[in-house]
Amino acid sequence: MEADTLKLTVRGIKYRIIRFNQGLKSENVPIVYLHGFAGGADGFAHIAPHLSREVFAIDLLGHSGTDSPENPNRYALDEQLEDLRLIFENLGLNQFVLLGYSMGGRLAMRYPIQNRNQISALILESSSTGIVNPAERKDRIKRDHLLASRILNDKNEFFVAWNRLPLFSSPDDAPEEPKNRLNELQLEQNPAGLANNLIGFGAGTLIPVSAKELDLPIMVVTGGLDHKYTEMWKTECLSIKTAKHIVIEGAGHRVHLDRPDAYIQQINNFLESDLTTLL
Repeated sequence: MEADTLKLTVRGIKYRIIRFNQGLKSENVPIVYLHGFAGGADGFAHIAPHLSREVFAIDLLGHSGTDSPENPNRYALDEQLEDLRLIFENLGLNQFVLLGYSMGGRLAMRYPIQNRNQISALILESSSTGIVNPAERKDRIKRDHLLASRILNDKNEFFVAWNRLPLFSSPDDAPEEPKNRLNELQLEQNPAGLANNLIGFGAGTLIPVSAKELDLPIMVVTGGLDHKYTEMWKTECLSIKTAKHIVIEGAGHRVHLDRPDAYIQQINNFLESDLTTLL
């Protein structure tokens, strides 16, 4: 089944969206996918065709085929959430499952706060609820500004160092093609868009949220090799009756790249079976 590329302009910004599996199980609500930092809708192309319903993957602000505004303030949380609301309105998406990876998960967790009735379920991959300590948030803002300067100075050199971080290490037997596509996406990015995301929408700029307060069926996916996020959600999910935490062994932070088959299976199982028990 071929994918369709859509273009939408909202609030002066041209967004690029890929629609997968058009018409598949149309009685089921679709999935909306929000990618991670320096990624894009294309980075989900090895996953989306194998999911059990339609998928809309969005190039987020400043990424891939979507515009990169010059003002970092345009990347702030409220600005991006309003863009998403209008995108969903234009696409006729009144009910959907929202799936966010890492940076995209920050948006995914916060969108239902003002738009709860639109969201049937939330799926989070390797994403944090936020930095609780104000001093740590302030320090994160400083570090993100430094990273933004490095990207603007030499994008290629930045990604060489970025991909060597222990957080992003993958097992030796992870599929090569998805990793190679991510590397291509990173090098295709607009440096200004990435830098402005770090400045206007970095983790330090966000007040933490409580997943418990979202009152939604939630599935959290973490990699067994990503000890920080796995332990974080193991604790968080204990207090959420409507949450399910899946740990995929042999995967790091980028679960959908490291173990795509297991990732696909868990999402389909959640949507077709587990979701009814969490409602």
